[in-house]
Amino acid sequence: LPSDSVLFLLGSRYCETDILSDIAWNLFGHTPHGWARVQAVCDYVHNHITFGYEHSRPTRTAAQAFEEKRGVCRDYAHLALAFCRCLNIPARYCTGYISDIGLPPPYAPQDFGAWIEVFLGALFFTGCETMPEGIQQAKIAMAQKIQAEPLGDYFIGRRYYKPDFKFWGYVRRPGQPWSTAQLVMLNEKQKIAPDREQLKFGSDDNYEYKLYGDFSGDKVYEPASNTIYPEFILKGYELISTNPTPIFKSQYSGRAQAAESRYQIEKPE
Repeated sequence: LPSDSVLFLLGSRYCETDILSDIAWNLFGHTPHGWARVQAVCDYVHNHITFGYEHSRPTRTAAQAFEEKRGVCRDYAHLALAFCRCLNIPARYCTGYISDIGLPPPYAPQDFGAWIEVFLGALFFTGCETMPEGIQQAKIAMAQKIQAEPLGDYFIGRRYYKPDFKFWGYVRRPGQPWSTAQLVMLNEKQKIAPDREQLKFGSDDNYEYKLYGDFSGDKVYEPASNTIYPEFILKGYELISTNPTPIFKSQYSGRAQAAESRYQIEKPE
């Protein structure tokens, strides 16, 4: 190995090679040398950790990510990096922005991303991309769908049910991204909300609707959140989907904790 690559074999505050060394050799010692071994590490880490923004913790180490089996891209990178170093493969941590290539404007603020580079032969190669599989493709598909929405005298609504709050959900204009949506209080004098109409309050959480009506221009106080929200006068609706594309970070993970999310009000992205 070149002398300047040896640094990337050392343990660190976040990558405890002493704790993970035996585990790494038991898991990957039988795999072929080189890129195949690195790929085996990346595949294992992707399958071992459940991604979720609500699981983010700045103090989590690689060994803790291995034990807890959850985290964000930083934790994927730390664990893969630590395993590689345990296997005598120099590896370094990289960070940047998640690409918006393929997404149409208007572009949302870019999120941070983490990955690792490994030294094989004479060069560092990028490995272990840590964005959850399928999310970028889903974002592109949703953006294309929104762009194709015809203009008209209607709105797009996403039910956002929280048992302790009185707001209805997020409403946006057709053709506009979810980041522009407003959380609204519903005026039901002309038309009752879908779940109330069926006497199943909250049963349509996360459903997507085509809404007919308009903003009244008034603001309504919501006591549980101690916040004032715009009033939307509902005149009619059509169900679009009972299982639409996720628009909240907590929906990217299948292991959202109800106790943590019950009182958290998320904004769509």
